[in-house]
Amino acid sequence: MAGGKNNIVIVGGGFAGVRAALDLCALLGDLPKHRIVLIDRNTYHLYTPWMYEHAATATVSRKLLKFPYSAIFRNKPVEVIRGEVEKIDRHTKKISLKSKQIIPYDILIMACGSVTNDFGIPGVKRHGLLLKTIEDAERIRTTIRERFLRFLEGHKEGKVFQVLVGGGGVTGSEFTAQLHSYLKDIARTVAHDEGTFLIKIVESSPKLLGGMSDWESRQAQERIGSYRRIEILLQHRIARVNAASISIANGDSLTYDVFIWTGGIQANPLVTTADLVTTKKGRAEVNMSLQSVCDPSVFVIGDSASCINPETHEQSRETVESAYKQGVLAAANTWRLLTKRELLAFDHKLTGNLIPLKSNWAISTLFGIRLQGLLAYWLVRVVNLRYLLWILPTKDAINRWLS
Repeated sequence: MAGGKNNIVIVGGGFAGVRAALDLCALLGDLPKHRIVLIDRNTYHLYTPWMYEHAATATVSRKLLKFPYSAIFRNKPVEVIRGEVEKIDRHTKKISLKSKQIIPYDILIMACGSVTNDFGIPGVKRHGLLLKTIEDAERIRTTIRERFLRFLEGHKEGKVFQVLVGGGGVTGSEFTAQLHSYLKDIARTVAHDEGTFLIKIVESSPKLLGGMSDWESRQAQERIGSYRRIEILLQHRIARVNAASISIANGDSLTYDVFIWTGGIQANPLVTTADLVTTKKGRAEVNMSLQSVCDPSVFVIGDSASCINPETHEQSRETVESAYKQGVLAAANTWRLLTKRELLAFDHKLTGNLIPLKSNWAISTLFGIRLQGLLAYWLVRVVNLRYLLWILPTKDAINRWLS
């Protein structure tokens, strides 16, 4: 990096980080002495809403999931550094990469996302397949296909191929609905019998989509439960994962051919390396302006941030919409901080949820309007297109949306 300018550094290129970088580009004219630097371990932004379909069916290609930073920031003043952050020293305001490169900063925006949370359950990481990255998605699909085909080759009467999905949140529900179609197609094509597999969702809470409304939960449960070859096991807390079975806290045991863990996320450990004040769950405590409560030069946004409205006690949510809104606000408040203006407060109110469950069917609560079915599915499509148009050149965005 050339000398003579101060650095606004963004760590992480997820929904929050990319939005913050793009918005800062529009504001950089008022900050001639600053440059924008984005650090990420990849050369692309991963579009996670399509990843569950990629994991379960491969109908969405790897290429479509990856939005190169070179396209997102084309002709924009963002310097992208590929690297993995090893340490953040707030006292010297320097970021150390595992490549030994040192990046100084004046303002730091931590948008480093989350990692898988196994809640300390023995055997989850050893025996289960995790769903967090594009590599995870491809490993899951390949493993399921190989093991299912092997099972069908030596199929014995009365035996079924069992996939257990640990966790009935949004990820588990979306993935299970997509996986059902994939396994049904294989079974119909190879064995000419759709009754050769069984998918079980194993959820510890009393309902699917535990953090959402009862209506959303009920719609998801009715829809997923209507598919033959899917069972929903609620109030089944997994105590241990073994090589071919899981132990439930009530003493029951469930066997499996493939076990997939979608049970939860936790803050990125980078929050700890930066020595920030954190909650018991490891998320960085931030004020309503999204600044760390212990360092006003550090903004934390997305899944690793805990922003609580002191009046309503409402907690920021770990959703794409919340991350996007926080990226917008972090950029605005960075500009305001550097130009000595009053900072803005985060608005916890969200427009609602969109949950696609299998092709041409979804649940929507956007703007308080409850929809389910084909119309909700097209709302999902429209929202996807809107996001693509926000971050990509128009032609590229439309081509990806139509693919």
